[in-house]
Amino acid sequence: MAAKTKEMVAKGIDVTDSTQVLTPSGVQELTRKLEQHRQTTGVQMALVLVRTTGGEPIEDYSMRVATAWGGGSKERDDGVLLLLAVEDRRMRLEVGYGLEPAIPDAAGQAILDSSRAHLRRGDYDAALLSMVDQVIQRTAHVKPGQRASAYSPPLGSNALLMYLVVMMAGLLAGWLCGGTISWKQQLAGLEDEGDVDADAQIGGDEEEPRG
Repeated sequence: MAAKTKEMVAKGIDVTDSTQVLTPSGVQELTRKLEQHRQTTGVQMALVLVRTTGGEPIEDYSMRVATAWGGGSKERDDGVLLLLAVEDRRMRLEVGYGLEPAIPDAAGQAILDSSRAHLRRGDYDAALLSMVDQVIQRTAHVKPGQRASAYSPPLGSNALLMYLVVMMAGLLAGWLCGGTISWKQQLAGLEDEGDVDADAQIGGDEEEPRG
């Protein structure tokens, strides 16, 4: 086991970077965004960066981390956990069932896909800020104590067009990879050649952790 799960993440910690690939200012900005979003919506998100899962499948590893973390409301099941294994070049997004309307399959895949350019450059700050901003945007309408409804992109701007493009890209990625993308568990592989391939992970049948 690469690290003791309980030592990696705690419910009161928004950003856990055991790799030190994030800059101090990046950690500060990510923490500020996550804390502000939690206060406004009640949605809790945690970021965990590790060097490796030690050979353990990332889907199993991230599930252990999510269970140990126990973030989000137990009633709403609205926790979000983003795990990045730097040396393994893998990442995974765990989303509570209560946020399914706001972050469906294709959207979760697209959020991971959006970090490709930043990760190719080794800019972890920008990659995580981009993904966090998208989660925040898709859940900004959630009210504390209420369950999430479907995300509606702003009208009267290019946001609707971009939303449709991103959703179609996510659906296409899932189709090309074969099988069904689990809305709760999204897996992206970061290829050594400098490009990034997103792989759909089928894993929706297992029991999901609740905070």
